[in-house]
Amino acid sequence: LLRDEWLARAGFVLFVDRICCRYRLDCFSSNARLFSAALVFIRIKEKNKLISNINETLSVDQNQNDTTIETAKFLSEYKKALDVSSIVSKTNTEGIITYANDAFCKISHYSQDELIGKPHNVIRNPETDPEIFKNMWKTIQAKKVWKGVLKNRNKFGEDYYVKSTIIPIIDDKGDIREYIAVRQDITELIKKEQQILEHTTDFLTKLPNRLKLAT
Repeated sequence: LLRDEWLARAGFVLFVDRICCRYRLDCFSSNARLFSAALVFIRIKEKNKLISNINETLSVDQNQNDTTIETAKFLSEYKKALDVSSIVSKTNTEGIITYANDAFCKISHYSQDELIGKPHNVIRNPETDPEIFKNMWKTIQAKKVWKGVLKNRNKFGEDYYVKSTIIPIIDDKGDIREYIAVRQDITELIKKEQQILEHTTDFLTKLPNRLKLAT
């Protein structure tokens, strides 16, 4: 009886152990499936987040590109308006011409090919006081705008006058990148003033004549 009882107990323990083992295997298998599913879910979530971030970045880039294109169009229109109304040129920091619009070529009688790559003093009038140019360079190299009237000389030795504004262009680092000069032709105005002065000044004494005194 004792032997049979011990065998029965041993058989029960074995039975219970098998059930527990199977349960553990089933639990492990179930947990493995859950863990695998969780990994898939996490990966899908991360992938969707990555796609969302990419789409957001693309959207921002597109908006920036649209803004850049729009800004470029506006700048192009501004340049067109400036070219039509003014004499415009650009130089590098050494004063070498890098751009000259049609109005500049027309008044100087130089072609663009003759101007590009040449120093800007190609149109300088030798009668102009050198101190004017010293002051001009000192001003623009200090990153300030210079304004004044200059007497220039064209390709055929003819004088002309321009009201000039020279602007230093500053880059993101605060360094001068180039200079832009915008001018207005005031030759006719200067000539009229000179004619009036001649008619109202005595030739010998250089003093105001009777006509000047009468006005």
